[in-house]
Amino acid sequence: MKRIVLIEFICLFCGIQQMMGQTDSYTVKGKLSGMSEDIKIIVFDRQSGDSKFDTLKVENGEFVYSGKADQRQQLTFMRLSQKEQEASRAKWKGKRGMILSGKFDLTFFVSPGAQIEIQGDQKDFPFVEVISEDEFNQGMMELQHLNLKELKEINVLHDALNDAVLADDSVAKMNVFEQQNALRARISQRTTEWITSHPNREYAMWLYLNSGLTSKTAGELKQQYDDEDSKYPTMAEIARKYYW
Repeated sequence: MKRIVLIEFICLFCGIQQMMGQTDSYTVKGKLSGMSEDIKIIVFDRQSGDSKFDTLKVENGEFVYSGKADQRQQLTFMRLSQKEQEASRAKWKGKRGMILSGKFDLTFFVSPGAQIEIQGDQKDFPFVEVISEDEFNQGMMELQHLNLKELKEINVLHDALNDAVLADDSVAKMNVFEQQNALRARISQRTTEWITSHPNREYAMWLYLNSGLTSKTAGELKQQYDDEDSKYPTMAEIARKYYW
């Protein structure tokens, strides 16, 4: 009898341990059409303060990535094409200057227990759909849809910027910079309007505190949200959670 009770206790304990292990795990499943063999998806994962890179195995445009998170954190997927890299190296061979990085990658949020899907066409990467129950990812996608035209134009202009660097054309470089800055100003204005119109959205609060849209000090913000607890309870709560 004691042996049976002991076995049941061990099974229960192992079951609890397994459940606890599952709660901090997340899974990202992706399906991107148009994926060729030379295209890879690279993951930049910040787990428990450590950062690591991983290359996903992609079959028929489908991939799966799993990890652990003890709280909400960001995960970045990068698209890497061997053919495009070879073409770029050939273009720059023997040339002076340095290829400028700066194109957008796909960054989204993962949290304990999250189940996330990524869908779209690889040619649109990183502006594909992130399907998630997480309010942060939902807010992120809302903003991406609003700013999609400008985001795509900035990425295209980045190639033009590298062409100007390759040609050592300072006038062309300045022209591209000015165009990109004008597009970023539009994105910033639209983002500010979205934050203002969604005062009780968690992602709006996080974005406000982490995007450089405010020049207020932590103390000034704390006072502002303490005073506005009754009007903006979520903003006050999130401000304290992420900022103090």
